Amino acid sequence: MYKVGGKSILNHFATISLGTIINVIVGLISVPIITRLVLPSDYGDYSLFTMYADIAVMVICCGMDQSLVRFYYTRDSYSYKSALLRTCLILPVILFIITVVLYYIIEGFTDISFGFSGLITGLLFFYILLQVFNRFSFLTVRLQYDSRLFASLNVINKALFAILAIVFLLSINSHDLLVLCGSTVIAILVVTVWGIYKEKSIWFGNIKEFNKIDYRQIIKYGTPFVFSLGIATLFHSIDKIALNYYCGSAEVGIYSGALNLIKVFTIVQTTFNSLWAPMAMESYEKNPENKSLFIKANDYITIIMFFIGLLLIVGKDLFALFLGIEYRSAANIFPCLVFFPIMYTISETTCLGIDFSKKSYLHVWVAIGACLTNIIGNVILVPIMAGKGAAISTGISYIVFFTLRTFLARKQYYVDYKLVRIFIFTALTLLYALINTFFEFGTITILGFIICVLCLYLFYRNEIKSLVFETRKQIKI
Repeated sequence: MYKVGGKSILNHFATISLGTIINVIVGLISVPIITRLVLPSDYGDYSLFTMYADIAVMVICCGMDQSLVRFYYTRDSYSYKSALLRTCLILPVILFIITVVLYYIIEGFTDISFGFSGLITGLLFFYILLQVFNRFSFLTVRLQYDSRLFASLNVINKALFAILAIVFLLSINSHDLLVLCGSTVIAILVVTVWGIYKEKSIWFGNIKEFNKIDYRQIIKYGTPFVFSLGIATLFHSIDKIALNYYCGSAEVGIYSGALNLIKVFTIVQTTFNSLWAPMAMESYEKNPENKSLFIKANDYITIIMFFIGLLLIVGKDLFALFLGIEYRSAANIFPCLVFFPIMYTISETTCLGIDFSKKSYLHVWVAIGACLTNIIGNVILVPIMAGKGAAISTGISYIVFFTLRTFLARKQYYVDYKLVRIFIFTALTLLYALINTFFEFGTITILGFIICVLCLYLFYRNEIKSLVFETRKQIKI
């Protein structure tokens, strides 16, 4: 079993998975309590507060977080890593200062504002700055393979926000928006400072290798991510925009309920994505000709993601019971949405050539292709099938996303991923998802599930045996 940071991959996977599960539980407990204590208008303003911050951080970071991951393992010395980290932070900090100055200048001469009070606006800017440092703090923890600290920081952030928000909301009868925003800022401040302190050897280390950092190369690699992430944001929103335009907000609500069911996948998806990027980059930097890790990771995550996806599809009516009675029709919207986490996560193992070759602009073309597919699909299908049409369009778009990512990457760095069986099984799963979209649970859906699972075993029987063997070996340890 491949080891990183002195531990096996499964050990890291289990640690981060546990943290993700705890976060899900905290969310399930805290969200219903908070929403019952806060007025919808204040909760809506809080959502805008976090949305503005997320968009700002995406632009201000300018892809420098991605550059840190890409170039982190180029050299092994702590001096180089410290110099790289501080180099990647220069542009985000400068852009943050420019943004704040421009905002207050523009606000002084116009009526343009975020719609918040001066105090909340000030908190927003402080939160944006904290988010920037938090992103790099969490990245250094991931890149050092400290999975226990990474999982702990995520749990502390989620739990501390929930505790602070609930306690203050119960003890203060007004200023709900300030309580929510303040709790968020305090929580992220605590975990960011703690993360920086734990990795202080990198944050405050000697930077004598600063002259070995090619700043132009870092900028060239990172900046295309701003455009690809911007297009991806539209890609992720077009289904709800189309539903609202053609069908109204009620259908958007049901569709959002179906999306919430997909969160079961976040445990696997979040865990894998947290580990995979640094692991793949380090392996490539040390030995670019050794591709066995990439092939094995692709096989294993394909098996896991498709199997979970099939379980969710066949149990769609059971999962829909967790939603209210008004949301039960989400069960028929749900099946094709599983392709979002499935294809995205698998593509993380097949898109490596884009990052290895430093041709990050190719991610822009991937985002454009998937986004156009989703726009066309929604325009055609939503007026006819409402939420079902949006889900089908989203599912197909993510298959296009996977295809573009994979083939563009293979041109830069060829890895024999056995794509034929992936595409055959993708087509089979899509057919099964479509059947479950238009048919209720019954003989056809059960028979289809059995056929799909048998095909998965036949396609990957050797890999499944290997995965089971490795898992059992780690459990015994």
